[in-house]
Amino acid sequence: MNAFSIRFAGLVLIVTLADVCSAQAQVVTERDYNPYTGYGGREVATYNPYTGTRTEGQESVNRYTGTRDVSRTETNPYTGASATVNRTYNPYTGRSTVHASYRR
Repeated sequence: MNAFSIRFAGLVLIVTLADVCSAQAQVVTERDYNPYTGYGGREVATYNPYTGTRTEGQESVNRYTGTRDVSRTETNPYTGASATVNRTYNPYTGRSTVHASYRR
């Protein structure tokens, strides 16, 4: 029983330290608004320290025209691959365009 107690205590210590010392994901957000043009936007950048994956995104809206634009880019450092998606919506025509690209 004594050996089991020592191993269990060691396991508890390792789990506690792993939880305290864990790396946190990083997220940065920035918002903009121009009242003269009605343009509002948001930019986001994230990083996951466990996988090394990076994501960048942008979203913009023109409140006077109703036009919206969204773009996302994700990069995988292990494979070197990246993917980008852009979407634009025009409320006057009711149409939206989507452009996607993938690079290895």
